[in-house]
Amino acid sequence: MSKKEQIIEILTLNPFISQKELAEKIGLSRPAVANYIATLTREGIIKGRAYILQEETIVCIGAVNIDRIAKTKEPVQFEASNPVEITETIGGVARNYAHTLQQLHIQTSMITAVGDDTAGEMLLQTLNSDQINTDQVWIFPNEKTGTYTSLVSPTNESIVSMADMNIYEQITPKMIDNKWPHIQSAKGVFLDTNFNTEAITHIIERLQTQQIPIFIDTVSPSKAKHLPEDLSFVKLISLTTKELETLSRHTITNKKDMKQGAKTIIDRGAENIIIFHENEQLVYASKHDNELRKFNKIPNIKSEREQDALAACILSGLLKEKTIQQAIQQSVSLIKQI
Repeated sequence: MSKKEQIIEILTLNPFISQKELAEKIGLSRPAVANYIATLTREGIIKGRAYILQEETIVCIGAVNIDRIAKTKEPVQFEASNPVEITETIGGVARNYAHTLQQLHIQTSMITAVGDDTAGEMLLQTLNSDQINTDQVWIFPNEKTGTYTSLVSPTNESIVSMADMNIYEQITPKMIDNKWPHIQSAKGVFLDTNFNTEAITHIIERLQTQQIPIFIDTVSPSKAKHLPEDLSFVKLISLTTKELETLSRHTITNKKDMKQGAKTIIDRGAENIIIFHENEQLVYASKHDNELRKFNKIPNIKSEREQDALAACILSGLLKEKTIQQAIQQSVSLIKQI
């Protein structure tokens, strides 16, 4: 293996290695390594001062947490004890997208936060086993790892959901800036709205300045409010009808209302939007087409996790410069493979 090939292999495993460490590993002087780095940069093989390889990479910014589903065995009785069956899984919107993208052989990394607790340790181990890069994860010693708890009926209809995401309120713009060499290396950035308004606005503004494609999931009606007015360079927004109402500030009772709400978001700069509507319908719109369209061949997508997986498949198509319609059509076959 040539020195050049050795350098590429080492940078693939650790793009943040110093030139001094690199020189020691392959037995070259530091100036010689600098010359190789300069050559690889000119050739377009790597970019940026973090030596990030030009691969198809997505940085996923947002939540990773413990999901708990409490399924009732009988109709719910309020103000009384209800027998339930509880299942516990790994969740978080950003994590769900990262997991699906990794299954589609798109390199992903996560920027998120966990507590220095058993749950946080377990989440990091799971991410690593899924080959999702966790080098940029914050570990907070005095915060609890995020949890999402949902009470559902015997037929899996959601009754009430509770999210303890206080850990994400600790993220500041300065902390984001410390991660920026890693963020700017990506081909695109996925962002959920679990971080606070200040942090999310800061991330989007910096991505807009560098014209890096942004993919957003609004998570919930209350968290959709974290997004700024300017949505330029947002290649995709994934949301529900209720979240569209919040983001567009339009009450939606019919197709005309939904079309107006979608137009409002596109007028703010978003290129494409997908809407998970009632009765498992997927509705979409694009700035390239003034129509609001329904995709009729959508597979059964009932849970939020399944919605995240489908939306991530659509994201992968847009990443390859497909139209929104082509990306949705492709996603139907992709979702069956993962």
